[in-house]
Amino acid sequence: MRASTSTYLKMRRSRMRILKNSAMLVGVATLVISANFLWSITVKWLDGTRWGRLQTVEVSGLDRMPRDVIMSRANLPMGISLFYSPFDSTAKLIEALPGVKMARCYRRVPGRLIVKIVEREPIMAMASEQIILLDIDRVKFKPISIFEMVDVPFLTSESKIFRRKDVERAQELLINIYEDYNTLYQHLSEIRSNKDGLTIILREGGAEVILKDELNENHLEILDAFLGQKSTVLPPDLKYVDLRFGQMVIIGTDRKAA
Repeated sequence: MRASTSTYLKMRRSRMRILKNSAMLVGVATLVISANFLWSITVKWLDGTRWGRLQTVEVSGLDRMPRDVIMSRANLPMGISLFYSPFDSTAKLIEALPGVKMARCYRRVPGRLIVKIVEREPIMAMASEQIILLDIDRVKFKPISIFEMVDVPFLTSESKIFRRKDVERAQELLINIYEDYNTLYQHLSEIRSNKDGLTIILREGGAEVILKDELNENHLEILDAFLGQKSTVLPPDLKYVDLRFGQMVIIGTDRKAA
């Protein structure tokens, strides 16, 4: 008798939990449906007013690119619906611009559309017939105009011919320097490809970094540490930095060491 009573009570508690959970689910579903219905009515009402129509476009995140370029690509007539216009497609159109890494559109009542831009940051450049900028993802894009100041290291070739293999190696090296050797990157003018491999050229005097073996991680560590010392003052007419002698760094202003 006791066993039957215990089983009955357990079953009853289980049914009560099921009923309670079901009631909660029904309540939540009702609230969601009601909220969606109210929002739908509100949107339809706003769409018929000035508040629901595009009146202003705010563009944020621009540093290099002119706002006119973004607005021209977005092609957004004033007065279109703030709620029913396909602004996700607008963001994709803007992202197709070579200098844009990401674009997002946000609706704001009354009548505002906020376009947030993340530009591609140039970290290197190449020059053949024209200057081409590249970001950390190796995506290529052009300067905004001939007047843009391009203050990034260049990838160059001693033979003036850019072979694909050399370019890829130079890009990989420059990205490595950019990510792990910030002081060296600040002093870097060029990464030059030649018949012997890759050569680092510093900003100061166009100084060439002389190596005994092929450029490697140890060279980068020594050079970055040397340039980062507070006591290191490089002369403006510096011609070479010699790394052929282990941990010793020799600099010169006359000619390349023999």
